[in-house]
Amino acid sequence: MFHCTSGKDRTGIIAALVLTLLEVPREEILADFALTELATARLTADWHAANPGRTLRWPSYGRAPAALLSLVLADLTTRYGSPAGYLADRVGITAGTAARLRDRLLTA
Repeated sequence: MFHCTSGKDRTGIIAALVLTLLEVPREEILADFALTELATARLTADWHAANPGRTLRWPSYGRAPAALLSLVLADLTTRYGSPAGYLADRVGITAGTAARLRDRLLTA
């Protein structure tokens, strides 16, 4: 289990990689990641409330555009053949581990 405040950045990438192992179509993974965009206004308001008098200097704070994750997945595909290839080659997720993950997360 993993989580963060807004579901983007590291957590969004981890979720995308897990969904890749579950063989979820890339379009659905990107759409899921982009749902964080719905929280951008709240995240920005929360930052301002927690930092009165300060200026938010990060213009993309709270953003999670699908295009960003698309670039990450494309880079993994270029370097490792696919995001799953990255997980196998660099992280050590075996085909057996991926199958067990699918069995546990996709069956009732």
